[in-house]
Amino acid sequence: WREVEIHRVDLGDGYGPGDWPASFVAPLLPSLLDPRRIGPRLPSGLTVEVVNTDSGQRWLVGEDAPAAVGTARSARAAAVRSAAPPPVRVVGPSWALVSWLVGRPAPVRAELGELPALRPWT
Repeated sequence: WREVEIHRVDLGDGYGPGDWPASFVAPLLPSLLDPRRIGPRLPSGLTVEVVNTDSGQRWLVGEDAPAAVGTARSARAAAVRSAAPPPVRVVGPSWALVSWLVGRPAPVRAELGELPALRPWT
């Protein structure tokens, strides 16, 4: 289903990311923002705050994003964050965020604005 929905947008037949059903987008968005999936796709040193305007959910992803409290990484990350630039904010509806995260930023630039480039997703 994922492949059909995403590649249908690629056909340019008038079906766009805004046409994706909520039942498709809702489970896909958090899975694409899982730190193990999104981390390797972000440019080095970049932290991104992603805000879903549909639900109010927020994610902070990237090298300087906080790890679980009480881990060695969380203490190191706190020290690094104090000197790191602020996160880049990407704010928009879930369908537009998913489009960007699956490598289809062009159809949603008007909705999301200038977006950080991501490495290919798998």
